[in-house]
Amino acid sequence: MSNNSIEKLKFRSGALYATLIMLIIGLVLLVAYAFSLDKTSIQASILSQISSVLLIGGVWGGIYELMLRQEFIKVVETNSDKILNRISAIDHEEEIGLTHSYGSSGAYDYGDIIKNSDFLRIVVNDGRTWISNNLRYFEERFKDTNKKTTFFLQHPDSEMVDVICKKVGSDSNSFKLKVRESIKMIKELTHKGEHIQILGHEYFNPQSTFLTEHRAVVTPYYYSKARKSPPVLCFKKTSSDCYYSRLRQDLKALESDCIDLWDYN
Repeated sequence: MSNNSIEKLKFRSGALYATLIMLIIGLVLLVAYAFSLDKTSIQASILSQISSVLLIGGVWGGIYELMLRQEFIKVVETNSDKILNRISAIDHEEEIGLTHSYGSSGAYDYGDIIKNSDFLRIVVNDGRTWISNNLRYFEERFKDTNKKTTFFLQHPDSEMVDVICKKVGSDSNSFKLKVRESIKMIKELTHKGEHIQILGHEYFNPQSTFLTEHRAVVTPYYYSKARKSPPVLCFKKTSSDCYYSRLRQDLKALESDCIDLWDYN
């Protein structure tokens, strides 16, 4: 709850207490007036006037508070479905580990996961554009050979290449050239070693995936040839069977079906 909301709540509580106090004091003064011996005296007249003012103010204050609460109830009833749906969505987000979403892949900065993760697994098609856009981050990452990096590219000789090229309006030779360029960019930044792998697989890529020890970032692909920027979904580990955990296990299994592309030419 925000500080502004807290202040409003304090104000409303204070107004209710003030209304009750006005009613109590007004009733006390009215009783005092009723039991006064000389109701024509100045003191009795003052008691009568003050009690009337306090009682009227208290009654109107009570009516006002009641109307506010009724209005609040109407708002809650009107929006109860939205509130319940949002609570349900939050529960499901926690269940699968969804932490953030972005409407466009261009809105997400990969710099943090590239520079700071201890291990990083990257699944892309040819990877050329994405790698070139993030070269400065990889240059910094590869300075620390304790950080493990695995690239999963679509194998240039895979049957899936023809499917990908048909979708994007390209050809297999162009795709192979892009894969070679991706491999070249990586090799220009680091040497071959246990800290780096460039692997090729022959399966269908439903999405691009960037997985670290703490989170997974995925960009799902569209079905048609139309060029549209995909959204970005970020997940964290919430259990041994959450989406992050299943995705991590899946990439581990994929690794055993891959072919080393470091020396591909």
